[in-house]
Amino acid sequence: MQMFVQRLKNMGYERVELIDTTKGLFMSHWEASWMALKGSAILVGKK
Repeated sequence: MQMFVQRLKNMGYERVELIDTTKGLFMSHWEASWMALKGSAILVGKK
């Protein structure tokens, strides 16, 4: 995914970030494990 983030930046996106959704912002670590979403993230950017 980091290579994809860099590719987006090279294409002109001024802000690109992967936000980990399993560390309390969207769900707890336990919920992520329970729903088999360990390592899930949201890709956010601005062109």
